[in-house]
Amino acid sequence: VDDTDFLHTLTPAESDALEDMGEPGAYPAGEIIFEQGGIADCVLLVRSGRVRVTATAGDGEEVVLAERGAGELLGELSGIDGQPRSASVTALDEVRGLVIPLRAFRGFLLDHPRVAVALLELLSRRLREAEARRADR
Repeated sequence: VDDTDFLHTLTPAESDALEDMGEPGAYPAGEIIFEQGGIADCVLLVRSGRVRVTATAGDGEEVVLAERGAGELLGELSGIDGQPRSASVTALDEVRGLVIPLRAFRGFLLDHPRVAVALLELLSRRLREAEARRADR
């Protein structure tokens, strides 16, 4: 397990609190879990399986932004700012995870400031990776 994933940053108590807020979700390979531009109503903590994160550029070209797997949090940008989905997420194989409603997730971050800071660090890392990739193009 990669120590940069979101789940790795949580204490057992924090993980349990998050677990209590969510419902199990399962997505077959090929299913679009989140669609770019879609309304954000939840975040997904991936338990197993892998996803591809893509975005359609201004010229209509689809760009692969990342592949993510177990322990990763998906939909967190919309979870924080409430804006429409910035990217699409598609299951590469069967994905199982914890689906957490946005209101509950926001409340969790307010109640657990240490986790909010860990999420900021994760987002900063992802932004830097994206910037580096764009510079390489």
